[in-house]
Amino acid sequence: MYKIKVIDNINEVTKTEWDSVIAKNNLFFTYDYLKAVEKSKIQNFQLKYLLVYSNEELIGNTCIYLTSYPLDAFLDGIVKKMFVFIRKTFNFRFLYINTLECGGAISLGNPFSFNVNKNEQHHLLKLILNQVEEIFINCKASLIIIRDFFESEIEHLLLTFEKFGYIKMKSFPLAVMNIRWNSFDEYVNSLRSHYRHKLKKNINKMRDGDIKIEVKENLIKDAQLLLQLWLNIYNSTNEIQRELINREYFININKYLNKKVKIISAIKENDIVGFLLVFFDDYTLRFLYSGLDYKYNKKYSIYFNLLYNLVRIGIEERAKEIDLGISTYIPKIELGSELKPFYLFIKNKYSFFNRFIPRLEREIDKSIKFKGRRIFNKIYEIY
Repeated sequence: MYKIKVIDNINEVTKTEWDSVIAKNNLFFTYDYLKAVEKSKIQNFQLKYLLVYSNEELIGNTCIYLTSYPLDAFLDGIVKKMFVFIRKTFNFRFLYINTLECGGAISLGNPFSFNVNKNEQHHLLKLILNQVEEIFINCKASLIIIRDFFESEIEHLLLTFEKFGYIKMKSFPLAVMNIRWNSFDEYVNSLRSHYRHKLKKNINKMRDGDIKIEVKENLIKDAQLLLQLWLNIYNSTNEIQRELINREYFININKYLNKKVKIISAIKENDIVGFLLVFFDDYTLRFLYSGLDYKYNKKYSIYFNLLYNLVRIGIEERAKEIDLGISTYIPKIELGSELKPFYLFIKNKYSFFNRFIPRLEREIDKSIKFKGRRIFNKIYEIY
């Protein structure tokens, strides 16, 4: 007999119980990471946790939260430009769509953890979708989004999603680099001459600026500076702006995850002028956030050099792969990553939203259409 329980605080379940259904290499859905996010009290981000039991034994869990998207995310052309201008000039909240989202808490990845075989998972999914529907009605949202699946993770659940009225659509793909080198020098030598020359040129620019790369385990001391550097990117991007993290986020992930989280930092005259926030999962090195001082970035190729050192650390740590996230694809592709398709399920309160879904998919396709690039020498190419 299955039953579902909804809690508003991760402390209402024990770490042992919650993590008992979390698969390996799934750090962003562990008790410690969720507790760090919850403790940070990030603006407009209130988590709820869904737990599925069979005879008092936890067999599945997920988390949901209420968020919002700007209406112009679903538009294009002159109408989009008009809405962007009005929204940014007057900060009108009615130009946002309240959305109930099931996904990683300030992270990416399949949000469902099931400790049952595939044949039983659709029963758990039905329970979860019914509960999500009830919360959706009570919180007066307009959209439900359940996100971040690879095709192989959802093939057996498609019929259940369809019966509940969900539409499957493409999401932004995940950039992933498979590690197949024994040293950074071997990686550099595997690059085709154009990209190898670019890498060495960027490294020399950093050295000429007397900038050093350091890996730091203590984020607490520099939390305010890390936030400001991250805000530099957040405030300059044209992409959809999601959660606004805070200083406490850096402090709490350091406190609860300890050595599983570090920053790769660029240091000039004892000051951090750029960083990558990276998480050390069981066999994946995960890059989640970055921050830059734009006064130095272009002149010294700070961002590129941070990425090179991400690869170096991935190789040294014997990671199987590096997860580079879902944005700024070109430098990540030129680093040697592949784009792995992600999918999401969407359900809306008003049927007219369905007309925007093909347009959204076209916008996603346009954003990831790059001219073919051969990054590696033939012997290292991926087939």
